[in-house]
Amino acid sequence: MRLTIPALLLAGLLVSCVAPAADTPAPLPAEAPVMESPAAGTPSPFDIQTPIVFASYSFQPERYVYKTLLLECTSGRYTSAKQNWNQAWSGSFRFRLADGPSVSLTDDGGVTSCELELSFNGPFLLHVDDYNGDGQPDFALTQWGSTSGGDYGRLFTLNPDGTVSGLPVKGDRRSIDFFGGVGDSGEDTGCFLLPNQHFAGSAELTKLEGGFLVRTERPFIRMLDPEEQGVYFMGEPDRWDASALEDIYLWDGSAFVLTEQRLSYRED
Repeated sequence: MRLTIPALLLAGLLVSCVAPAADTPAPLPAEAPVMESPAAGTPSPFDIQTPIVFASYSFQPERYVYKTLLLECTSGRYTSAKQNWNQAWSGSFRFRLADGPSVSLTDDGGVTSCELELSFNGPFLLHVDDYNGDGQPDFALTQWGSTSGGDYGRLFTLNPDGTVSGLPVKGDRRSIDFFGGVGDSGEDTGCFLLPNQHFAGSAELTKLEGGFLVRTERPFIRMLDPEEQGVYFMGEPDRWDASALEDIYLWDGSAFVLTEQRLSYRED
């Protein structure tokens, strides 16, 4: 079975991130505003005309120095009818690294980078860790794949110069259809799969030495030909007995590679 990943979804996750030159940071207020959904009675869809913060991460790179990384929607559309599909807010997003522990939507100071076409259902918590061991903050953004099948994920890193760039993912050719079936896309997708799971926008991955792990409880996904070479899900004889599937991605110096898949079973 050969399935096709939604073109717009992968285009948004895989677009190249280019960092423009840094601007002079603007003065920052005491607290960052909270994003709110449109008031009742607001026409839908409507265009997003001012930047909206969807996720932020504040940290202290050195003593007495504070920074905040923002994921902002700079233009796009809100559609209330899509709230149940994690796609209510869609459009152009960017990252901005600003000085201080909090920022205002009216402030444009800082380093902006990585223009992406994405969709989310609302603001979310950005889960940050160092997955490749280089000392820089890494995080995963997730995009809706299908109602039953789960999400796709992509890793990003905050570079020392304040820009954000994608971390390559290799070896995962799996794709999911609208009804949750898993198949072979025919080539590396550049993403990692989060089967049978939905995240608000960022996944908290299990950190391993030199990589990360994605665990799927009670995996149910349909199978390709068990004799075919490659990395997919368990075969039909195993699917009802397995209690979890673990996908292991390890950093090889230039990319995260889907290195191993293993099953765990219920104890009788």
